[in-house]
Amino acid sequence: MSIENDLNRIANALEALVVHLTSASPDERYDPSEGSEAPPAGAVGAAGPKRTRRTKAQIAAYEAAAKAAAAQAQTAADAAQAAQAAQAAQAAQAAQAAATTVETVAGAATTVPDNLTLPALRVRFAALATKGKREQLIKLLEDRGFKVLPDVPVERYPEIWRALDALEAS
Repeated sequence: MSIENDLNRIANALEALVVHLTSASPDERYDPSEGSEAPPAGAVGAAGPKRTRRTKAQIAAYEAAAKAAAAQAQTAADAAQAAQAAQAAQAAQAAQAAATTVETVAGAATTVPDNLTLPALRVRFAALATKGKREQLIKLLEDRGFKVLPDVPVERYPEIWRALDALEAS
């Protein structure tokens, strides 16, 4: 979310630059490519750097570059928004898988799912913990040499799943 905000701020700054370039007279514009330093704050008249007049072609080139940069920033903001939407879709899919697992748990599953995931194990652990089997769940993990559920390697998920079946049956 912060990347999107940053990109929007950049796009707004670039649009402000376009407005500045199109509204200021050529004498009021500072061109860093001239090699002079930026004028000190509040400098007036001879105290400031030498300023040269720009041609309409130069002004148009600056405006086009600023508009292109603003469009590029907007494209990046759109890409960030699309990435967020993709993450939300993945989260919804995971939630649906977890809901299916809860239904399976409620139906006293005896088979191990093909694509067993950590969130599915967490759902089963939570369901059994709410049934008052917290101590047995902790012992189940400790007996296998694990302190917490995320420590369990993926290849051991089926073993844990079957142990949860046995614990649920008892």
